[in-house]
Amino acid sequence: MPSSRQQATTYFRLFQTKLKTLLSQKSILDQPDKPTTNHHNKGMTNVAIMQRLQELTHGLFFMSESDYPLEVVEFDKVEAAELSDAEVKQMAGQPSDAKVEAVDLAYFLRNMTKAAPEADDAAKQIAERYQVLQAYMEQHLRDVKVFRVGRREVVALAIGILPEGGYGGFKTIVIET
Repeated sequence: MPSSRQQATTYFRLFQTKLKTLLSQKSILDQPDKPTTNHHNKGMTNVAIMQRLQELTHGLFFMSESDYPLEVVEFDKVEAAELSDAEVKQMAGQPSDAKVEAVDLAYFLRNMTKAAPEADDAAKQIAERYQVLQAYMEQHLRDVKVFRVGRREVVALAIGILPEGGYGGFKTIVIET
């Protein structure tokens, strides 16, 4: 069984490889958001918001015990005061007995939006991309929450209400043992 140091080295090398791949692609950070006048951007269409989310999430991976990409999702639903656990489980494609937990987006992304002071430029750029994604979602969607559904292989739905109705955001998988 590999030591903790060997595992950390392996994870670090995997992370470096993914960063190099991402940096070889066109930088999302080079595409600034258009200025807006309304916190919830009623002037922007759902289509425009979802397209921008697609750009912002492209090539991003959520790092846990295994790394999974962020996948943009949109759900047509009449706006309700709160999503029920049953609705969240259905959106996540999980069984009716799955555990549901809601957390703030900032809390969920806390380890992704910060880079260690000694981190290289690639790691700092990834953290900045997550900061841009978080700010965009908080500005363009209402009532943004992250619903964690499941126990070991957790489906995380980071969604909020779109200006024209329905829900949009991203989903990913978080492995917890």
